[in-house]
Amino acid sequence: MRGSGARSPGGYRLVVGPIAVIEPQRDSHGKRWFTYAVFVRLNRPIPRDGNGSPLGEAPLDGAGGGGGLFLDAYSRPARHCYIQTVENDFAYSRTLKHPHPGAWVTLEVHIQSPANRDQDIALLTRRIRLQRRRADTDGPYYPRRQGCLR
Repeated sequence: MRGSGARSPGGYRLVVGPIAVIEPQRDSHGKRWFTYAVFVRLNRPIPRDGNGSPLGEAPLDGAGGGGGLFLDAYSRPARHCYIQTVENDFAYSRTLKHPHPGAWVTLEVHIQSPANRDQDIALLTRRIRLQRRRADTDGPYYPRRQGCLR
């Protein structure tokens, strides 16, 4: 599924456009690097493992990290809104190493099988533009934009 609302083989679809936000960082020596916050809203819940963690991940341009998708803390659970931090900088594409708002990246939302985490039951792919971090991204700004608070 590239840029459409069509359902994946697992019956999953993106309800609204996903969001990828540039999160500038600095290490202890002042060197600048980047992490990314990814926000997705799905039409149904992601299966969970035995510990209750969602079995999904959302890498950008193939880079992941951050432990996969988690329910967004500001969202109503019935809205199926998830967030992931992408922080795997050694695997970053050129675009992620030198980001700017509006740059195109590929988001892949992998929904993993509860029986076998190495097998996807759904894969949603979308080309999206990176967005500049707003001062209030630690609050409900992005979940609100995706309709996750209503």
